[in-house]
Amino acid sequence: MVHQLLQITNPDQSVNQIEIHLPPVDDGQAVIVICPAMGVRGSYYKPLAEALTAEGFIGVVTDLRGLGHSSIRPSKKENFGYREMLDLDYQTILETVRDRFPTHKIYLLGHSLGGQLGCLFASRKPQILDGLILVACCSVYYKGWQGLGAYRTLFGTQLFRGIAKMLGYFPGDKIGFGGLAAQGVLEDWGQQAKTGKYIIGGDDFDYEAALKQLNSPVLAVSFAGDHLAPRNAVQNLYEKFQKPEAVLHRHLDADTGYTHFNWVKRPNQVITEIKEWLPDLV
Repeated sequence: MVHQLLQITNPDQSVNQIEIHLPPVDDGQAVIVICPAMGVRGSYYKPLAEALTAEGFIGVVTDLRGLGHSSIRPSKKENFGYREMLDLDYQTILETVRDRFPTHKIYLLGHSLGGQLGCLFASRKPQILDGLILVACCSVYYKGWQGLGAYRTLFGTQLFRGIAKMLGYFPGDKIGFGGLAAQGVLEDWGQQAKTGKYIIGGDDFDYEAALKQLNSPVLAVSFAGDHLAPRNAVQNLYEKFQKPEAVLHRHLDADTGYTHFNWVKRPNQVITEIKEWLPDLV
């Protein structure tokens, strides 16, 4: 297994890094770009990238803006939201991967927020990706939760949104949710949690209409033990697509022991689902 590090400069001159995990032989197999959850460094996904590479895939790990190897750090003076993450980071990273592997199929594996952003990016730039793998990834619209869980989700998302607005950034690393994040990210996230619609601050692109046209192959994997991305909320996300019936949704039962985060450290069952889904596509 070979690791390659590439430094990437975004149009705003911020810098990010991708780590490419290559198998011993490159037979043109699929490239899987791993995009993290909110507040999670890309390095957390190294076991996943290595496990994918052991199965013959090319695994690529990156960071979301503001974390890990990103040169940006959220603060009162450094604000950004989904628009910057999509137009700067996702655009540059995925174009770099496409240029590096021009003859390969390229799939985005998005965990939680990383997958939501992946859906938005694919709806706007469908030519760059060949498909989406959404793991523990859902619409955060509060009605995707049942009973009191819906109101807890609404209260929590709007509380965190309010804290970020008051402080000018979100101290999730101190609160114990979502890591250090920019105020704009919490604004976009909280707005979608309240309304169910992706209306991005500073961006007049109609993502809701674009998602209705999204026709990419999609694998969605959810877990019975995941209270942050329950089955109904996962379904609420992919039902925005043009052909939700074409999405393969695999809901793994509690016997796996998987939760919202721990699957990354022992991803064998998730990789099995990916391997069973991909043969007809590559």
